[in-house]
Amino acid sequence: INAEYMGTLSECLFFFAMSRACATNARSVVVKLGSALLSAGGRTDRLFQKYANDVTAVRETGRHVVMVSSGAIAQGVDEMGLAERPPGLAAAQALAAVGQPRMMHKWGVSFAPVPVAQFLLSKFDITDPTAMLNARRMLRAFRSTD
Repeated sequence: INAEYMGTLSECLFFFAMSRACATNARSVVVKLGSALLSAGGRTDRLFQKYANDVTAVRETGRHVVMVSSGAIAQGVDEMGLAERPPGLAAAQALAAVGQPRMMHKWGVSFAPVPVAQFLLSKFDITDPTAMLNARRMLRAFRSTD
């Protein structure tokens, strides 16, 4: 893992989480990367690559890594050239619609040649027993191809 995470608190927390995962006997690691980590000061391409490299390093230790990433709205704000995120649900949905493909493209480029996938889960998918079972089966099926 790179030791270059002495910037923001969020970057330090990511570095700590990944380092801790390597120091334990955990077979699986879930990492959440939020908007603050992925949109720091316009250097997003470099950040995506840095986090992808670190996730790959953990995977190379034999651990399974699930990465949860938000940031579609922030990517939409950047793509649309806005100075800040406008208020309201409709604006958030519109910006997410613009930003989601951009974000997935950045992850695809950063993790290449390893394929990336997008799983969209709603509150229903984790609260309804049948939907939760289907989501679990889908995630396990994806993991078995890893």
